[in-house]
Amino acid sequence: MREACKFVCIAVTAVALLAGCVSPPRIKETFPPPAATVVRPTSKSIRVVAVTGGKDTQWWNQSWISNEDFKNALESALEQSGLFKAVEKHSGGDYQISAEILSQEISIVRDAFHNSITLKVGYRLIEGVDGTLIWSGDVSSFYYLGAEDVFVAVVRWRKLQEQAMRLNLVQMMNKISLALGASAEEYNNRGLAYRRKGEYDQAISDFNKAVEINPKYAQSFFNRGVAYMGKGQYDQAISDYTKALEIDPRYEIAYFARGVAYMNKGQYDQAISDLTKAIEINPRYGVAYFSRGRAYYYKTEYDKSWDDIKKAQDLDYRVPAEFLDDLRKASGREK
Repeated sequence: MREACKFVCIAVTAVALLAGCVSPPRIKETFPPPAATVVRPTSKSIRVVAVTGGKDTQWWNQSWISNEDFKNALESALEQSGLFKAVEKHSGGDYQISAEILSQEISIVRDAFHNSITLKVGYRLIEGVDGTLIWSGDVSSFYYLGAEDVFVAVVRWRKLQEQAMRLNLVQMMNKISLALGASAEEYNNRGLAYRRKGEYDQAISDFNKAVEINPKYAQSFFNRGVAYMGKGQYDQAISDYTKALEIDPRYEIAYFARGVAYMNKGQYDQAISDLTKAIEINPRYGVAYFSRGRAYYYKTEYDKSWDDIKKAQDLDYRVPAEFLDDLRKASGREK
């Protein structure tokens, strides 16, 4: 089956090229690096000592990934991870890592216009001085693309390999982090990095690990709640804010965030209660006054809304002009 798929791939590629549909694809100098990895600042360096199994050493493989391509991608991932100091390319390095591309299986899904890839890479991480093994293992990554994503087949196969490579590096860095003993704080930090990029599922996964390691980590419960808010899952967000507050009853921003979540669900009384608690803890919390003013507005209690809006403005919070216009029209007041 594998040989048959290769034959089909080669034949379709040849037809596409002869028809002038595409030019032969060229791999970028490096693949996209992982979005984020567990951050453990260290003074130790690492060097990539060997990469094998790419198209240089397996010429028969239908692949555009060379050993040099993969080496560049691996070095870039290590350098951007925050796990080590600058990658050492010419010295021994405190750690040394090698990689072997074991297999790349491109499969047909439903028809020739929908393909998936399973990429398997073996890694080995050792101490640079005495060669002590720290971690070794195989990492498999899967990726799927259809003609609706990338129509030209030869470009689609290249994209499949690039994305599978990226995912493989992310998984590899996760395993190295665990081998070196990642902490709850480090998972929390990486979760924040994912959340800032809008990658909420990955963020939630890391916050899950943080609270598994430290069930009293109020900040991670709060951060996971914010990620759920980003997904519009307000009940889960409220649950996490509540857990954070059980651990730290004076966590003002958790009261504020839970109040906003309640407001998004149309539960204005609960929202006002939480926002009031946030203000009691921090009387200069301008955005909390504004948010409570919005809740009163939705309840048509316009005098109370104006009181909170004025307080927010006194605290130098810039109330959106659109909201002020709506409040003026609804209340029949100018201020």
